[in-house]
Amino acid sequence: MIARLAQGAAQYRNRSADRGQLGVGVVVASATAIVIAGMALAAGGYSAGAAAGFGAGLWWLAFALVALSLAPAEAIPRWALLAGGALFAFAVFTFVSLGWAADDGAAYRAAVLAFLYTGVFALVVIASRRGSIRCWLYGLTLGLAAVCLLALVTRWFPGFHHDDVTSSLPDAKGRLSYPIGYWNALGCALALLVALLGWLSGSGRSALVRAAATGALVLPALGIFLTSSRGAVIAGVVGLLVLLAAAEKRTRLVASLAIAAPGSAAVIVVADSFGTTSHSEGFVLFLVTAGCAVLVAVVRRMADAGLERASVPRGAGRAAVAVALVVVAIGAIAAKPGERWDHFKALPAPIASGGFAANHLASGSGSGRYQFWTAAIDAFKTEPLHGIGAGGYEAWWTEHGEFSYSVKNAHSLFFEVLAELGLIGLVLIFVFFGSAAIAGVVRLRAGPRPELGAALAVLAAGTVSAAIDWTWQLPAAFAGVVIAAALLTGSAGLPGAPEAVEEPERRTGLPWRIAAGLGCLVLTAVCGLQLLSSLELDRSQRETRSGNLAEAADAARQASAIEPWSGAAYLQLALVQERAGDLNGAIHSIDQATAHDEQDWSVWLTRARLLAQRGDTAAARAALARARRLNPRSQVFTSLSNTP
Repeated sequence: MIARLAQGAAQYRNRSADRGQLGVGVVVASATAIVIAGMALAAGGYSAGAAAGFGAGLWWLAFALVALSLAPAEAIPRWALLAGGALFAFAVFTFVSLGWAADDGAAYRAAVLAFLYTGVFALVVIASRRGSIRCWLYGLTLGLAAVCLLALVTRWFPGFHHDDVTSSLPDAKGRLSYPIGYWNALGCALALLVALLGWLSGSGRSALVRAAATGALVLPALGIFLTSSRGAVIAGVVGLLVLLAAAEKRTRLVASLAIAAPGSAAVIVVADSFGTTSHSEGFVLFLVTAGCAVLVAVVRRMADAGLERASVPRGAGRAAVAVALVVVAIGAIAAKPGERWDHFKALPAPIASGGFAANHLASGSGSGRYQFWTAAIDAFKTEPLHGIGAGGYEAWWTEHGEFSYSVKNAHSLFFEVLAELGLIGLVLIFVFFGSAAIAGVVRLRAGPRPELGAALAVLAAGTVSAAIDWTWQLPAAFAGVVIAAALLTGSAGLPGAPEAVEEPERRTGLPWRIAAGLGCLVLTAVCGLQLLSSLELDRSQRETRSGNLAEAADAARQASAIEPWSGAAYLQLALVQERAGDLNGAIHSIDQATAHDEQDWSVWLTRARLLAQRGDTAAARAALARARRLNPRSQVFTSLSNTP
């Protein structure tokens, strides 16, 4: 009797534990999805205020978990310490570069962004329990799926959202960019979604999940086509190749992709025939997309039982790989790589307007990337060890670029890091990506685990995208890559069995918690300062537009008091003072702006105008000459005479 009671109590505890783990898993997945979707809706998290707000929130949450003894949930594996340490060191080095950066405010913004990603990594690692990787991947999939649906709704129902990007950049017409705000970054997010849906289509735990994921692959395929992002296509292909290499049941995965391919192709053909859709055409595209997705899902569900039993002999698989490699080699030769390389290096040229998406995807143009990367290498040569300082690429390109084009980033994380943070920064970021990839491969070799393959595919796709574009600058596109790195190195990527622990479990004592809590608070404050300053700057600009110059000046002073190293706050104050007729005050403020942002040509141009209004002709000439030297190809100076 007693034994039965004990057995019943044990079963009740196990069921309660299972329900508790299920509840935690739902919370983790939901929170991850909400954060990813929230970043996307905040214009990708690109603005200084948005990045700072997310960073402050994540570090405050990490502090709360540590203070309440809820984290770390498991002993932190060595791989996570290595990857996280490298990312944290990269963020600190970015912050330290304020000491030699030309634009202190830009360097601080770059540091806050790096601390945001460090917060994402740290929070996933300390909040994860062993074997919880699937919950995080579910959340990431749901968040990216929400982004995909929001993007496609703007094409299905054209009145849903007015795209400001199209208004300001005519070349963007017809390219999907909402909600992130940049088509290549949206394409990167969709490439990550392709990898995750591919994982679920081949390794979902039920036939219904596998069928639904296969049908859903039609959506990001259409989205990537509508972004006309060649980088997203490359990233998606790389992600799928890594997923295939890591898959235990490759036959099922290949079959799922093969079933999804015709439906995706049909939707893309219809979308291309419509071009920029009207309301009626958008609704037709919606019906076609929904129909193809459902049809693909039904076919996949009907084939599920057969795919479970199907297997390809090892010899046949190797022969298929060999044939694929031969086809790829023949295709590479037929593509005339020499001519392609010359086309890639050529200065950007406009793409034919008809069928823009297809034309652009088929184009071999680098859209200026060769010149952007060359400029980054030139900047690196001036300061090879520590670079020219975080945030300094924009000013370098403006002064030394090969053609007149306004660009903030080098369109490559690695080239930009090389230019701004030198060899030290490049080594640190390579250690972060490399340790995550190696940890994933090592754990996969210990035993086949589809979830690790999915995380590796996300890491690979995101790394490729960051290497050829500026997706690092948009947390909505890149945060998923950091989450994947945390899953590959942290406890979440370990098997659930206790005997699979990589190292003895350690108990974290009070001194560790105090130190970790203080560190979280410091980083919350670092991000919070930028958030508060951005809010005050926004308030100053609103008050200026409303004509409330006294309130606008007060807000600008508050911003400069919060971030005294930011030239943007002093520039805003100078503009408000000029409009209010306080010329001496405006000149004093613009002097502060040039002291903190000495390479910004527009600040020097503003200084020249203010000095000219005061009648200081010699100083105005000098400021104008400095502005022209910092931006020698600007059309602004062609309309100016030699005298201000």
